[in-house]
Amino acid sequence: PQRFNLVKRSDKGFVKAFRWIAANGKPMHAIILENANSATVRLTGNEKTLQVFDCWGNSRALPMVDGEAKMQVNRLPIYVEGNLVPDAGVVAYPEEILVRSFEAPFINPSFAQGLDQWHGGLRQFGTITHHREGEIDFARVQLVDRPKHFIGIGTRSSVEIDKVFAKLKPGQVLKANVSCKVRLDNIKGRGITLTCDFLKAGHKGRFGGNEHAYVAGSSDWKQLQFTCNVLPGTTGLWIAINVSPGTIGNFDLDEIAVKLEIWQKPGY
Repeated sequence: PQRFNLVKRSDKGFVKAFRWIAANGKPMHAIILENANSATVRLTGNEKTLQVFDCWGNSRALPMVDGEAKMQVNRLPIYVEGNLVPDAGVVAYPEEILVRSFEAPFINPSFAQGLDQWHGGLRQFGTITHHREGEIDFARVQLVDRPKHFIGIGTRSSVEIDKVFAKLKPGQVLKANVSCKVRLDNIKGRGITLTCDFLKAGHKGRFGGNEHAYVAGSSDWKQLQFTCNVLPGTTGLWIAINVSPGTIGNFDLDEIAVKLEIWQKPGY
């Protein structure tokens, strides 16, 4: 299938469309509505009647009047058989716009107060200690045995995510830009990863999250960073460094940070 330029043909959101030639030799189009629950889509072509199929294969005839037809679509793809005419130009989908960003506060994100507010379960597999080099505070994790399951250390942001969600306008999404610095010393196995978990109401349990790619080997200080969408219903963020099963070696950790970003989806 090739992209087909119907991007601006809906009265809400925007349209992603694709065209290919079906087994019967007729043009077929997939029409997908983005950033709206329902909308009217305008089609142009040189057919008298189009055949419209839903996701389950049910079909209906859609007459064209003076080379134009309109149909209601929702979030499920619609398939249209017939010779449609696209808009001129390259297919370019609208992009999200950054509305604003702000730092999510943490207590002791750079270990200036030792290991205060940091929690986890290295258990018999390792130790975590506070270190200082010049003016730099950091935590050192030494893995003395290969863990049989995931272990790690983490801390919770004091920002109340549910209050941030309450202020979002229609079409806005909340993202978390998560980062930290690590220094690796002969990490063997799958390695370690930076994670961001979403906390439920009352911070009783987690229901999803995201993570950086695993890192291993040896390195000087380097930054791990990723951005993820924060799920609605989140009340807090738990940021952690997790160690995968079978990993051995040492690493240093510093400068945990989360920047919350409010993005506006196009079409609203």
